[in-house]
Amino acid sequence: MKYLKISVVSVCVFVAILYLIRLLIQYKIKITTKIDTQNGIESLERIRLGDLEQYILIRGKDNSKPVLLWLDGGPGEPLISYARDMGYETGLEEKFVMVYWDQRGVGKSYSSKISKDTMTIEQYVSDIHELTQKLKERFDVPKIYLLGRSWGTIIGTLSVAKYPNDYYAYIGVGQVAYSKGAEKISYQKVLDIARKRNNKEAIKELEEIGMPPYNSEEVRKERKWVINFEGFSKSGLNFTTHILKRILVSPEYSIKDIINVALHGHFALNCLWEEANWTNFFKTVPKIEVPVYFLEGKYDFTVPWETAQKYYKFLKAPKGKDFIIFENSAHTVPNDEPDKFYDVIVNKVLNETNKSK
Repeated sequence: MKYLKISVVSVCVFVAILYLIRLLIQYKIKITTKIDTQNGIESLERIRLGDLEQYILIRGKDNSKPVLLWLDGGPGEPLISYARDMGYETGLEEKFVMVYWDQRGVGKSYSSKISKDTMTIEQYVSDIHELTQKLKERFDVPKIYLLGRSWGTIIGTLSVAKYPNDYYAYIGVGQVAYSKGAEKISYQKVLDIARKRNNKEAIKELEEIGMPPYNSEEVRKERKWVINFEGFSKSGLNFTTHILKRILVSPEYSIKDIINVALHGHFALNCLWEEANWTNFFKTVPKIEVPVYFLEGKYDFTVPWETAQKYYKFLKAPKGKDFIIFENSAHTVPNDEPDKFYDVIVNKVLNETNKSK
């Protein structure tokens, strides 16, 4: 019993120390990334979209700048936890009011009360439309910018196609165009590398799951090797550990949020993967009535650029379109080449499309 008491006390002390360290890191992050300009904005907000309370983080050095809504990947990546990577580190918060959204069923927007029936692409597009209207009203602007990354390009493309009058431009980073075609290319690329390197473990696992289409469990197995073979990131990011680290130290995330992510991190993926895997914009979105920009990593095996390029050539975009390859990037373009990413978003997209500046 004596040793048990010592053990319990030790665990409690250890947990308390970890919690203190977390608070100190959070405090440092708040101080070093604080928006302290006269017209700046830094606000974590709970809003209702559809039937659900959801969370957005708004950050910008000047609240009169154009608004950019960021739709991140997954499905299931808690964007608010690493928002500063996307806006503060890249410098975009100096040129835009950046809006980071933890999507329905993700991160701070997860709830055990969410009905799986609402976890559909149609509902996500509805959420985006409603959020866009709130942002236009909040900042008194006629339009905003929409950026989708990976999974975010599915719901982003559908949103700008359905509501073109809401957006100055659409930016697709790691653009999805034809899911089944892209998955086949992804699988073949990682299998070829595994065989070239004679990585027997990778060969065995990849041959066991075979050629896609995959279920949500199988795609996680394939993505493991995409990450290991630098087809996810050229800057050393590991999807799982990167998100975990950011969630643990993010000032916006409570202990409850962290537990929800740990226990229910695959909720959105499990609900949406099958529907997402039917994406074929060659059939459903042949035309987009806003300026379109596709930003693609040359070494992206997660969503290979080849299908996006074919879609780019096929797509009718009367307001203009551009296809930009990032020569030293994989799927994490903003992290792999942040300077070029900033240059394209600000000096190309913003200069060519913002009529209110």
